[in-house]
Amino acid sequence: DAGGVVLALNKAASEILGDASGAMLGVSIEDFAPDLGLVFLHDDSAVTGLGLGMQVGVWRKATLTPPDGRILPVEYVIAELNGASGAAFVVTLRDVSYQKQIESGLIAERDRAENASKAKDAFLADMSHEIRTPMNVIIGMAQLLQSANLDESSREHVVRLNRSSEHLLRILNEILDFSRIESDGIELE
Repeated sequence: DAGGVVLALNKAASEILGDASGAMLGVSIEDFAPDLGLVFLHDDSAVTGLGLGMQVGVWRKATLTPPDGRILPVEYVIAELNGASGAAFVVTLRDVSYQKQIESGLIAERDRAENASKAKDAFLADMSHEIRTPMNVIIGMAQLLQSANLDESSREHVVRLNRSSEHLLRILNEILDFSRIESDGIELE
């Protein structure tokens, strides 16, 4: 009714709320649904959907505590009925506990994937740095050997060693740059 007292429950509502015996009939909605109880403020302007809490025809989220004590997330919509005996309201409930469970699982999986990606990025950054440092030493030694008195064959080997080392260093630098971009969230323009 307009005061938020439960006048009737259909079979589906009884099942959702766990009230097969009808114990909720005559009970204020505030007793088991504080979120919904707020919309029935015993104020004429609120009851007609013009005031503080009630929005007729708009789906909302709420948390109910049925007589069995469980926490029940629902979505609800209120429809106003005007009859000879005055205004009454029909509250349609939708149990969304399964959707909430799926949503929580998806959020947990997303968080695990993000953590794994961050760990991979950190590993790549560390490994490319660990490999780059000795590679710089190899390049430096190859450059020193190039300036030494070497026969033509040895000089060619040192030049190839130097080119290959510099090429490998460029690849390592690209890996390092890429992993830093991913781990730090740097955006390229």
